Amino acid sequence: MIDKETLQTEQGDFEEICRFANPFVHLRLYNALIPDLVGYRAPILALEPLDRLADVFEKPEIDVPALLDRYKNYLKRLNAKGINPWKDQPRRADLHLSEAAGHFHL
Repeated sequence: MIDKETLQTEQGDFEEICRFANPFVHLRLYNALIPDLVGYRAPILALEPLDRLADVFEKPEIDVPALLDRYKNYLKRLNAKGINPWKDQPRRADLHLSEAAGHFHL
């Protein structure tokens, strides 16, 4: 059921990897396990796929407003998909989010 294959890395080293010898078994196991590993939803990326953050890091210091604009856009994309990042986060006695929740998420 499991086979090994030797591949050469970009550095010229050789690595052995395990593969399922039968593609049918591979597909069935993948389909059975993927919901437990990543859920049924596609992940919402924090950055657009081709965003290199060039404007954020081109100066000697980090351009915080540009970084925060990306974060706001990320929150908008989450909201558009019906995802609330603040659900089940730690709250203070007055039920406001703790400051650490926002820091950790950012």
